[in-house]
Amino acid sequence: MTWEFVAIIVSVTVGILTIVKTIVSPLTKAFNRLTSSIDKLGRNVDLISRDLDDSKLDRKKIHSLLDKHDERLDGHDLKLVQHDEKFKTLFNERKGK
Repeated sequence: MTWEFVAIIVSVTVGILTIVKTIVSPLTKAFNRLTSSIDKLGRNVDLISRDLDDSKLDRKKIHSLLDKHDERLDGHDLKLVQHDEKFKTLFNERKGK
């Protein structure tokens, strides 16, 4: 092996390492940033999912309460009709006297 051959091998190796460093290093940094962003997005999706589940439970409670109010209103509606009939009967009885 001659010194010229060793010099060529060293030059090629340094060139390859330089190219790898200039290409691979930015790609690695970009990959790490993307991985970090994806992790943050995953955590946000989990939080949103929990919020949606809580919201769903709240809506179910609200609808249950509204159903109870509807039942009460229906009962009052029936009582109003009964009272109206009683008033009609009373007024008709007064007119008859």
